[in-house]
Amino acid sequence: MQSSSEAQVSVNQFYTNSESLAQHTVAYTDDDENALMLKKLNATEIREFFEIDETIEWIKRQSLTRLALQFPDSFLPYSALVSNLLEEATEVKTFILADTSYKSCCVDQVAAAHANCDSIVHYGEACLSNIDSSMNIRFVLGRIPCDENRVISLISKELKEATTDYVILSETHYDHCLEDIAKLLRVDTTSNVTVMHTILSDEELDEHHMKVLGRNVPNSFLDLESYSAIFIGSPSSSFLALWLLTYPQCNGLAVYNPQNDTYDEPRPSSLKLLRKRLFLIEKFKDASTIGIVVNCVGLRKDQDAINRLMQLAKGVGKRAYILTVGKINVPKLANFAAEVDAYVLLSCPFGVVLDTSEFYRPIVSMFEAEVAFNPNCNWSAYKGWTAEFETFLKDEIGERDPEETDVSLITGTIRNVNVSSTTGSQDVVLHSAGDNFKQRTWRGLDDSMQTDESTAIQDGRRGIASSYVNEKTL
Repeated sequence: MQSSSEAQVSVNQFYTNSESLAQHTVAYTDDDENALMLKKLNATEIREFFEIDETIEWIKRQSLTRLALQFPDSFLPYSALVSNLLEEATEVKTFILADTSYKSCCVDQVAAAHANCDSIVHYGEACLSNIDSSMNIRFVLGRIPCDENRVISLISKELKEATTDYVILSETHYDHCLEDIAKLLRVDTTSNVTVMHTILSDEELDEHHMKVLGRNVPNSFLDLESYSAIFIGSPSSSFLALWLLTYPQCNGLAVYNPQNDTYDEPRPSSLKLLRKRLFLIEKFKDASTIGIVVNCVGLRKDQDAINRLMQLAKGVGKRAYILTVGKINVPKLANFAAEVDAYVLLSCPFGVVLDTSEFYRPIVSMFEAEVAFNPNCNWSAYKGWTAEFETFLKDEIGERDPEETDVSLITGTIRNVNVSSTTGSQDVVLHSAGDNFKQRTWRGLDDSMQTDESTAIQDGRRGIASSYVNEKTL
């Protein structure tokens, strides 16, 4: 499970008022808030929260035999209870999954496969990314109570009198209350009010809607020049940060957290952060060697995404390495700092790193790598940014002129795309990833070891720890 310290998105960056840092620093992590909330529920409410009865019906309907239960850290204390309730009511054998390989928002199919499970129940907040799986998957998002009248009473007069369209959205466990909030808001405004509901599968879509960040979004929404958003959930929500980047034309924002009854109307500054992404794109263009960090498992078309990144890198003459390091952090990626000039992170939307200040090398999303290396992809730090790589995998990759040059906006030097010509020799030169290691002047703590020494088998010590054969006896 991703702890608060591992969170990749800092929503404080989206608030520009002077007191933003003080106002939007959460006293508890999201896990702490969820844990405190669960402690207040009685046995009946716990059963409803984890959807025990609905899951039992699902197990019987699917005739399941081996079921993986994937819990985030905040729900883990209740895992044994949930497991017992399900096994007592059905013939299923359950396996509890914790400490996922990458992020707890993603379904951990690998861990479930290790237990030969035929199905998974995923509990808690989910990125709802499209995945390739032969397993039956059920999402239990959890229903956390919310006072709809309280939300409406806190919204300022200025926001209610806004002439722009309203959008109501939330973290997944508050989705059940959004329609009631919309009905109350429509009483106070004549503007259009749209609810962005959670959508669990593409089968729930119609021709007039699309799935964006796990929400059912009208096709026409991107064309809006401006809108006001009412968000129900934690101010530090990864989803909120990604939404504001995907749809930066938000000019009014209200954030209400039901768990601690806090409310604020910060001024969005997503356009400023998008312009910072342009700086990272320029740094990425300057890199001669890039690392493709695979930080996901089982996402639909993830292999196609890797192949596309390799093709993009080859097209501009960059050397690319594919890296798999599990949950990313600063020390892990620092191990490759001598060989890699910049990273592109292949992950679910919630895995996108927006605050790269602590890392030794620039980190961009796949969309930003596309902007850097694909001549056909034009983006000007406004609409069009996306954290979901599947949306542009079928776009055509343009060809660059081998003689084309441009000027680096970071160093001010002329940058040649360095594309090799196909009219000359087609000889293949073999290159080993270990060559870089051999060229290092420092190779680790035991630098005195000679790699050309004989590795013939030699006799070792015999005996026990208290008396080896070659030791003198007293």
